[in-house]
Amino acid sequence: MKNTSLISRVLEKILWLTKIASLKGVDNFDEHYEKLKNKHDHQYELPKLKFKSKILSFNATELPVYHMKSKKRSQRCIVYLHGGGFLHEIKLVHWIMLDKLCQDTGIDIYVPLYHLVPNYSFIHSNDNLMKLYDVLKTFYSEDNISFMSDSAGGSLALSISLQQVMEGNKGPRQNILISPWVNVAMEDDLVYESYEAIDPLLGLYALRKAGKAWAGDFDVKDYRISPIYGDLSKLRNVMIITGTKDMLYPDIVEFNNRLKKVDVKSRYLEYQDMLHAFILFALPESIDAYNKMKKFLLEDS
Repeated sequence: MKNTSLISRVLEKILWLTKIASLKGVDNFDEHYEKLKNKHDHQYELPKLKFKSKILSFNATELPVYHMKSKKRSQRCIVYLHGGGFLHEIKLVHWIMLDKLCQDTGIDIYVPLYHLVPNYSFIHSNDNLMKLYDVLKTFYSEDNISFMSDSAGGSLALSISLQQVMEGNKGPRQNILISPWVNVAMEDDLVYESYEAIDPLLGLYALRKAGKAWAGDFDVKDYRISPIYGDLSKLRNVMIITGTKDMLYPDIVEFNNRLKKVDVKSRYLEYQDMLHAFILFALPESIDAYNKMKKFLLEDS
């Protein structure tokens, strides 16, 4: 879509005015970060939403995993890894989109709730997510397992995919990446600061601090943390959805270029002047991206 909708422009102005404290501003973020140390010590509760999909607990790992099912019996599944800077729990907007997707496609969706910083790092969730994938392979063939993710979840989805391939598996049939955080290292100040100035959602200081905490004892340029530095050649079918007013945009473009260089089958959707993870908002551009994503899921092989 070439022209940004009025509602998208209004939303952007609102986001700038509200100045979301969790990811914008050094002092505000540090205060927020400290509060998160206590916030995550509770049992997650599903939002009070009238779901059309049936939602069950799936007890295969030490992580909480939800299994969304439509009325149709499915031989395929999607594993959805949510974003939130490795800091924040899955949100209502995620559940709304996933409920609709489950009903529209008839594909089962599994939603693992991985451990978050500041109390945990990558290593605390990695083994459990690898185990989840292995368990799902006993119910679905690898050709019938797709990964979908947004933002920080994209780093994790690609990390698990690359590790599975390195272990000799085929890896997931598809990776659908919504505004993926593919380079947690984020070293180039000039590039990121220029995009931070036009991104009302993400803050460079916040992402760098969260990213280092997520990496833990791993180097932030390890491919399991920053997949852009991995061997991408054996990834299968990739779809990338991004807006250009996103601090992660330059790395997303570079990641897509690297996929092309190693001849990975990919589809790249770029939306001019759209924000980070815009597909989660109720916008005309979101509907367009959602429909193309759904078509990719159903038609790709």
